[in-house]
Amino acid sequence: MMARFFVWSHEGNGLCFARRLQQQGHQVRFYCSLPNSENGLVDVVRNPAPEKSEVVLFDDIGGARLGQLFRRQGFPTVGGHPLEEWETKREVGTAIMQANGLLTPETYLFTTIPEAKKFLARQGGYWYFKPDGRDIPKHLTYGEDAEFLIRWLAYAEPRLQGVPRSQLQKRIAGQEVACGLWL
Repeated sequence: MMARFFVWSHEGNGLCFARRLQQQGHQVRFYCSLPNSENGLVDVVRNPAPEKSEVVLFDDIGGARLGQLFRRQGFPTVGGHPLEEWETKREVGTAIMQANGLLTPETYLFTTIPEAKKFLARQGGYWYFKPDGRDIPKHLTYGEDAEFLIRWLAYAEPRLQGVPRSQLQKRIAGQEVACGLWL
């Protein structure tokens, strides 16, 4: 028996995943919070609630509360988990990695862009700027030499209004490792 899936999406990122599940013979309903999301590829629904016996899949961060609600209602749910704050509050993820013995780059937290620029002016070197928040465009995570990064932050600052904090991480030699986690 094939599974029934309900893919819950903020911006449609999970459409390809939903389509692949459908191609494998599963029944798939797709909800996207953006208006006019009909696409002809999968069954797009307007009601953001799963039906009985569906497995709920969140395709991005930002669904922690809703995911917990669906779990309490008995729906098997992937994503939409409170630990997603690793992505929206970067210092949480860094602290968890350090507490579990993983080496992390030299990291500094800032609540304003001017503080970060002053720090870079004193330090020099190559740094990665990483803003916190759910709706921060990913292109605003950036790595460069301190002198250039200071100028880049002047460009980015108007686009970072409302960002509560950001990190600067020093570049280290070695192999970069990226991790994805669905809970």
